[in-house]
Amino acid sequence: VVSSSLRGSIAIMNLSIVIPTCDRPKSVNRAISSVWENGGKSCEIVVVDDGTQTPFHSEFDSEAIQIVRTSGRTGASAARNLGVRTATGDFILFLDDDDVFQHHYVELVLRHLLEKTQSWSMQHKQENVRDRG
Repeated sequence: VVSSSLRGSIAIMNLSIVIPTCDRPKSVNRAISSVWENGGKSCEIVVVDDGTQTPFHSEFDSEAIQIVRTSGRTGASAARNLGVRTATGDFILFLDDDDVFQHHYVELVLRHLLEKTQSWSMQHKQENVRDRG
């Protein structure tokens, strides 16, 4: 749940979350669910289907989810790059298809974005977010 102090600012943030996947539909749907459960309901989600045998279809009916497909297996890095090119957000987070965001992670990131005015980057390990700027 996003705190009331952030709700008005989130719409302005334009945050995109890129999830590359290859033949793991249950995992990627769990990853999408974790985004929504942890404060990311207003975020764009770009799922990059990297040459799966059966094209990925989300179990969620939402215009916030874009699914793009590669023409064949390109690998995780190329899939992430395609996701970045497809994303419309001003800020981009990456989430692997077999991972989930921890409790309040998206809200923490949004709060950090709102508080920072200088150039920065974020690195995620477990539940830690560090400012590198």
